[in-house]
Amino acid sequence: MTSLPPFWPALQDELDGLADAPRWWVGISGGLDSMLLLALLQQFRLQRPHAPPMTALHVHHGLQAQADEWTAFCEQYCQGAGIEFQCHRAAVDRQPASIEAAARRARYEVFEQCLGQGEILFLAHHLDDQVETFFLRLMRGSGPGLAGMPRQRPVGRGALQRPLLDQPRSELQSAAEALGLSWCEDPSNTDEALDRNYLRHTVLPLLAQRWPGYRDTTARAAALLGEQQQLLSTWMPPLTERHNRFGERGIELADLREAGEAAAWQLRAFLLSANVRMPPRSRVDELMRQIESEAANASLVWADGCLSLYDGALWLLPTASAYALQDRPIRTGEPLHLPGVGEVCLEADPELQAVNPNEGELRMAFRRGGERFQPDGSHCRQSLKKLLQAWRVPPWWRDRVPLLFVGETLLAVGDAALPACENTRRSRAPNSPWRLVWRPLSD
Repeated sequence: MTSLPPFWPALQDELDGLADAPRWWVGISGGLDSMLLLALLQQFRLQRPHAPPMTALHVHHGLQAQADEWTAFCEQYCQGAGIEFQCHRAAVDRQPASIEAAARRARYEVFEQCLGQGEILFLAHHLDDQVETFFLRLMRGSGPGLAGMPRQRPVGRGALQRPLLDQPRSELQSAAEALGLSWCEDPSNTDEALDRNYLRHTVLPLLAQRWPGYRDTTARAAALLGEQQQLLSTWMPPLTERHNRFGERGIELADLREAGEAAAWQLRAFLLSANVRMPPRSRVDELMRQIESEAANASLVWADGCLSLYDGALWLLPTASAYALQDRPIRTGEPLHLPGVGEVCLEADPELQAVNPNEGELRMAFRRGGERFQPDGSHCRQSLKKLLQAWRVPPWWRDRVPLLFVGETLLAVGDAALPACENTRRSRAPNSPWRLVWRPLSD
């Protein structure tokens, strides 16, 4: 590869410091920025035998008519360049006011699932992205979010790295053209009904006419705000986080109450770390008022998320959606991927005689009320509603727990509904050979 960009030496130095990671991932969309980053990382690896293995990660959102074409383009490029390629389909909730925000949440769920311990995900955000993010958050009154996108931060079990964050897009385009790269153009980038595009095509060109160096000064302001936020964090340690067995994050309610006047600031910092767009200030203030008055059902719902009180913690949840939770047949070896539920697999215990040898009659369904279940090891059938309460399944999950029936007989309950201390055999009826293996939030 010839005609490497002027920032290549600095990029090499940064990558040398990340070469101890067990694996590199590169998020690619098929656009100019991500394809350039992928090409530069591959060039580095060709020059450094010690560089980690690398996988290109493409998330198929299914929101554009060209989505399949972009996936095929990315896969073909990686095959030609000898780069491992993975494509993951993301279930995007189309209900929120911002489809962009919903797609971003779905994308980061994929990132968190893919990254192993200590692995690094590279994203191709650049200086123009940083400036646009600053102004978008300014228009929303984001507070801590004005610090902009960090160059690196934890994601799942690994870390995210943005090595091009200091480079303007014009520099990236010149580099991609000099290297003879091809890329895909997203037609939605010209749609000024989207806030980011309106800012990019209408507002920022006006700023450039009066203040040609606005990109650098805005990035400097964001960096200074980030330093101030870091300093505040040393004075106000982050709230204690909790994680439930369904993959959701929460914060200890006792910590939030003890934070006093700093509680709202710390709550916003928590949401920022979760990559969630901030709710309106008035809604946060109302939530704080409910918490101070010890309201049992304190909650905050806004376009991009929900905070709900349960079991001594405030849980961050996605916005409620009308998922199609329908009965469907299920067979061993054929996992079901269900939006809003996760992945459900059927396993059989060969040591037990089948209740019904006709596996085709098995069906997966969801709670409608009145179901009774006799867990393995129990002497009687009990109300499923009371069992889910006893197993401390959060209210927002109780109607989404997958159930296995043959006819009208409930044979098994999704095993993720059980407390960690429970034996998984208790998720099925006595002498039933069937077990439902449930991985929540895997869609």
